[in-house]
Order: sequence, then C-alpha cells, then structure tokens
Amino acid sequence: MRFSQLFEGGPTPPDKPTAPPMSSAAAVPPARAVPVSAQPSPPTPTAAPIVPSAPFQQAAEMLYLEALGTVRQLVQLASAGQPVSSLPLPELVQKIIAQLDHSNALLYVTGRSTDDNYLIGHIVNVTILSLTTARSLHYDAAKLRGLGICALLYDLGMAKLLSIAATPHKLSGEAFKEIKQHTQYSVELLRSWGIAWEGVTEVAQQHHERADGSGYPAGLKAGSIHEWAQLIGLIDVYESLTHPRAHRQQPTPAAHVIAALLSSRDLFEAKYLRALLDQISLYPVGTWVQLSSGEYGQVSEVTPGMPMRPVVSVQFDHQHRRLPVPRHVNLREQMSLLVEKVLDAEATAKLVGGLAHG
Repeated sequence: MRFSQLFEGGPTPPDKPTAPPMSSAAAVPPARAVPVSAQPSPPTPTAAPIVPSAPFQQAAEMLYLEALGTVRQLVQLASAGQPVSSLPLPELVQKIIAQLDHSNALLYVTGRSTDDNYLIGHIVNVTILSLTTARSLHYDAAKLRGLGICALLYDLGMAKLLSIAATPHKLSGEAFKEIKQHTQYSVELLRSWGIAWEGVTEVAQQHHERADGSGYPAGLKAGSIHEWAQLIGLIDVYESLTHPRAHRQQPTPAAHVIAALLSSRDLFEAKYLRALLDQISLYPVGTWVQLSSGEYGQVSEVTPGMPMRPVVSVQFDHQHRRLPVPRHVNLREQMSLLVEKVLDAEATAKLVGGLAHG
C-alpha cells in the first residue's frame, strides 16, 4: 500500500514506496474508533475489568470529557468568528501531562471520535498522542506544556471549513484547494484572539509542511519547520487515518498507517517516526489481540524498541471464557508467545459484549 492511498477521499501527498510486508506476528491492529457522546458511555456489563485501575480510568474519562468541552467551545467560537475571553489551556495541558505521568488510561480513550463534529475529538486525541509521543524526545516540562498548547490550537482554522470536510466522497480539486487554506485561517484566528504563546502560530501554519519540501503552504524543508509542527503534523496524519471521517467510515488499522509512514520516511524526520513507533507502537494501548496460546487480551502497555512485543492483559481463555482475574503477560519476557492476530471491531464486540461466558 502506498502512503498516498491511505488518503483516498481526502488530501493526498506524493506517492511513496510500498510499505514493507508484515509477518503474521505483526498482525494489523484495528482502528479503535468509538463514538463519544456528551456523557461517558456505561461500561459493558460482561466485560472483564478495565486494565487501568478504576480511579485512574475514571479520572481519564473525566479529563477527556473536560478536554472535549474546552475544545468544543473553541471550535464554536472559531466557527462563529467570535472573540475569546479566556483560555485556560495551560492548566488543561498540565492535567493531561500529569495523568500521562501516572497512568496510560488516557490512551484507552483516544480511540474515540466525536461523530457530531470530527474536529473536536481529533484535536483532543492529537494533543494526548503528541504528548505521549514526546516522551521519547525527552522534552522538559516547559516544552511539553508548549507542545500541548499548540496541539489544542493548531487546527482551529478547520472550523470554517466543516461543511467541506463533511463531504462523504473524495474532494474535488477546488474543494481540496480550499481545505488547504485552513492553515492560514488558523493563523488569522489565533492572531485575532491575541494568542502569544511560543510556537502557536508557527505550528498552525506549518503542520502540513513535510521534511522533503513536498508539503504546504510554503514547501518548507525539515530544517525550516518548527519541531512541534513536525511532531504534531505526524500525529495529525496518524490520528486522521486511524479514525473515521465523512469520506472514509472504515478507519485504517494502526499498523498499516505506521508501516506506511515508516516507508515514507522522507516526509518526516526519523526521530519523530522512531518516537511514534516507540510510544504508540504497532499494537496501540487498548487494542484487543489473540495470543499464540489462543488466549485473548487487551494491550495495556507498549514496549519501546520492541513494537511487536507489548504487555497484554489476558482476559479470556482460548474458549472465550472470561477469566476471574486478568493475567498480565509481558511479551518481551515471554518470548515463546506472540500476537497471533488482532481482533477487528466486530470480533471485539462479540468477545467482550456478551458472547463470552464465565
């Protein structure tokens, strides 16, 4: 699969080499898109316990809803061209960083989408995933805060173009030309709001620039692109492809996206691609898999440097029977086991949602 083919129906970068073939051990994780309503969804009664402890999971759910609410307000103001009175974004970013420092529970909710307005969930997910990926870049506290603030603001120009973005088919040339204006709309909006945080306008302007100069709007190359714009631009692509859009209801599996990105390494600097692979991995946190033992579980932790060997919370035996207590299996330590396959959305629903029995 060429990297450009992943964008069928939307913005299309130049053709790139085909992604390297993947072995059965590197089976493709499914996209984890789940619609988000204004209230948190109730837990599935028959599901095994969520991997993060209940307090962390509850805190993650509440923080995710808080972030959605904040971004929803920003998008509404941006769409209406109204001024903003206050922006408590540093506090929100600090909460996200603190949550990520103590638990990976937030990563379980980044598979969700806001089906009434994709942009809201997209921005929140990009923020969380960017801060997660930045762990491998060893940013200090100030740089993490700056990165997070930029991620919450970088794409607000799309609020003026939601009717075009909602087109349920491949964009025409004229429509795509208009979509490309969202970077300038973002800059104009942020300047009208008097935003002066470091890097904000640069990231808004440059997040579609690419290391080889093939991006837009200015065709900048790696050395001229703000580092946060490069990272957020990479996560923007990853999040977009692994979640549904109006023109593409079936998301692209995470491993396909990452493999294609790695085969198109001239678009993004290697250090950002390595960070994505280390922190998000081929099997993102929350992915349901079947092990070579026949057991079923949910990825609870990725292993930097070993993307095919995550930590899995085994919750069902080979006969689909729910275990009384989940059993954690670290594939880095148990080399005789591997991920045999990844469950798609339908298989996951059947396993977790009622066909399993105890």
